[in-house]
Amino acid sequence: MSRRRVGFTLIELLVVIAIIAILIGLLLPAVQKVREAAARMTCQNNMKQLGLAAHNYESANGYLPPGWMGPRVNESTSTGVIVTGNSLVGSLAFLLPQMEQENIYRAIPPVMFDFNATAAPNWWTNTAAFTAGTARVKTFLCPSDSPETATKGIGIFTHFFNLPVSPYPLGVFYVAPNLPVASTAGQLGRTSYTGVAGGAGRGTHPVGSTLEGVFTNRSKTVLNAISDGTSNTLIFGEMTGGETTAPKEYSGAWMGYGAVPTVGGMSDAKAAWFQFNSKHTGVVNFTFGDGSVRTVRKGSTDYQKLTGPLPADWLAFQYLAGMRDGQVNPSGTLIN
Repeated sequence: MSRRRVGFTLIELLVVIAIIAILIGLLLPAVQKVREAAARMTCQNNMKQLGLAAHNYESANGYLPPGWMGPRVNESTSTGVIVTGNSLVGSLAFLLPQMEQENIYRAIPPVMFDFNATAAPNWWTNTAAFTAGTARVKTFLCPSDSPETATKGIGIFTHFFNLPVSPYPLGVFYVAPNLPVASTAGQLGRTSYTGVAGGAGRGTHPVGSTLEGVFTNRSKTVLNAISDGTSNTLIFGEMTGGETTAPKEYSGAWMGYGAVPTVGGMSDAKAAWFQFNSKHTGVVNFTFGDGSVRTVRKGSTDYQKLTGPLPADWLAFQYLAGMRDGQVNPSGTLIN
């Protein structure tokens, strides 16, 4: 008596494989969306921690940390950057104790944080400070970002100054290849976040001064001095350091990447190093002065589109960055 074999025919097998392939094709985008949603939530939590740390710092010291420990100059007349004699440590380094990173903070010589020091060494020239700066602080990194893949260099610090012929203060951006530690700069701990310096930092320029932000050179901003309201003022934002759809050009070293202005706007395509941006689709996470974290739409505020009348959304972005410009209502077109 012959037995009948039970199994799939070739056609049936191909149909099953096709069905599985279709199901996988349907599921993968959903999985990717779930992963990105989780990454964005983690990023927002990181930025929430930054806001909380800033508030705790202000409670303990009476003022928020400075944007960076730059030169003692009048930013309205300076035509260059004075590098020597200043630690150039950025705002994130000041927040280490409030973020449960006391060991890293204590490894940095106190002179780096001393407002009264008249001859502090640049932090990257000091062995102890540089070594501390190589620490990887997870809270400073967005899961969607990859700052370690920067192809050209690591941003060390920024400084902004006014020129008589310019409508806005200009900025100088120092990257690792220009510094004595270029051969070891790749070891530095990176960050996906930085402080908001306002429209164009601090100075006496008639436009730039009205848009001054919370974190500027040697600033000691008090929360009560944010007259626009803490819920209407940006204090921390995401930065990709360059392109968002290709290998990035620059990335920030948390030790010195203190604050950046918003004058460059945001781009939904190839971002510049001086633009706030993110790897999140369509939005950038920002921490507001009240500690809340909200998303701001990117794309239409790009500085490259500033031809003719200034776009309303670009202006709204500048007003969000300024802490006492008196404009507190135009943000509805940008904030989700």
